[in-house]
Amino acid sequence: MTNSTAVLRTYVYEIWTQSGQYLGFYPTTPANAVIAYSVHGIPVPPPPPAPSLSINASGFSPELSWGHVSGATSYRIYTGTVVGAPGTVNCNSVLGFSLLDTTTDTTYTDHSVIIDPYESIFVCYQVTAVNSDGESGPSNQVGTHAMAPLKQRVDTQTPDAFVLFQNHPNPFNPATTIAFGLPEGAQVRLTVYTITGQVVATLLAEPLQAGFHEIDWHADGLPSGIYLVQLHAVDGSGNPHRFVRKLTLVK
Repeated sequence: MTNSTAVLRTYVYEIWTQSGQYLGFYPTTPANAVIAYSVHGIPVPPPPPAPSLSINASGFSPELSWGHVSGATSYRIYTGTVVGAPGTVNCNSVLGFSLLDTTTDTTYTDHSVIIDPYESIFVCYQVTAVNSDGESGPSNQVGTHAMAPLKQRVDTQTPDAFVLFQNHPNPFNPATTIAFGLPEGAQVRLTVYTITGQVVATLLAEPLQAGFHEIDWHADGLPSGIYLVQLHAVDGSGNPHRFVRKLTLVK
């Protein structure tokens, strides 16, 4: 090193994966790396600290809130999902997070998710603070069981049980999406009935592979009212699995 104004320093980094998993310090400890320095010893401002996140899951959709982070100009909301019965999964079970939205506020409501503590979808969130110097590490993670739209679930996951999700949107006019999950390949029949038991549509009647599936139902020509959709799946051992959901058509 020939430049006498240069300052030699030991660099220690906090390592995060792209999915938001914290891996710790490298090489081993934070040492004296309180602030980053360039090769010439000029201080480089660090990114803002991570926010502290909380969730209100008592309403219709998840409401997120966090305290203002000094120096932050915006915030990024990340989401991830996992499938499991209530009480068996939490945010530590999520395989990865993806960017949901960006905001300059310190509150955010995810209107695409409907809270239901009895559903087998668990939706998790984390938030980062952003300014011109970079992005903070992720906040603490919060989550809730909910009827999450299928497209927000991790594509590679397979449910651990047969499940029929609530249609979305509901009420609807004139189209809605019906989603269900199969833990194994099965012969599937998806049927829509009137409240009195009359068949109005057979949406599926075929074998399907394990995984999540969805189908759109268009109720054009039908009057407003309550309808029932039934999932009837027969597994490889010949065991039937039946589930019913109410659909509300409002015109």
